[in-house]
Amino acid sequence: MMSISRGLVYVTADSVVQGVSGSPVTFMNDGYTMLGQGHIGPVPFQTCLFLLIFLLVYLFLKYTRTGRGIYAVGGNPETARLAGIKPHRITILCYTLSGILAGVSGLILVGKLSSAATVAAKGYELDFITAVALGGTGMAGGSGGAVGTLLGVTFLAVMNNGLDMVNVPSFYQYLIKGAILVLAVYADRLLQRGND
Repeated sequence: MMSISRGLVYVTADSVVQGVSGSPVTFMNDGYTMLGQGHIGPVPFQTCLFLLIFLLVYLFLKYTRTGRGIYAVGGNPETARLAGIKPHRITILCYTLSGILAGVSGLILVGKLSSAATVAAKGYELDFITAVALGGTGMAGGSGGAVGTLLGVTFLAVMNNGLDMVNVPSFYQYLIKGAILVLAVYADRLLQRGND
């Protein structure tokens, strides 16, 4: 689905731009600029928005029935169904929320760059999976949380910044991040076996 969606975006963008294939759409808009480059006092607006979304997700997962249902469906859909939870609804909700948050991230990126390009954020998928795995979320589901994911994202951001500061070439960075992801998934498997 990711490849199909990306292909549709490329086709649509080329028909809209009607210029050089893959060229970005540049513009200036105060609303987008506020999202990507604005400040509330000394704090960047995107940091405030990130903390607000983090708090909402944390409270949602920890204190709502639906949030607990997400963990139940991730742990064992059949057991969750027998407990009265509708796994298909929970799954659709999770994909919907993920799509909304990805859209918000895209709006922030557009505001930061003052342009929309079809190749923007390409390859971030591995970073997202690595951050979540580092944060302790089980690859099979049913475990993890917002705080662990925040720690995983923080670790990955600091690592990326450090690798850039010491001028590590980007292809080596991919190797390092891939190795970290493999180690995180392997550690998750070991923990799952230890719990069984």
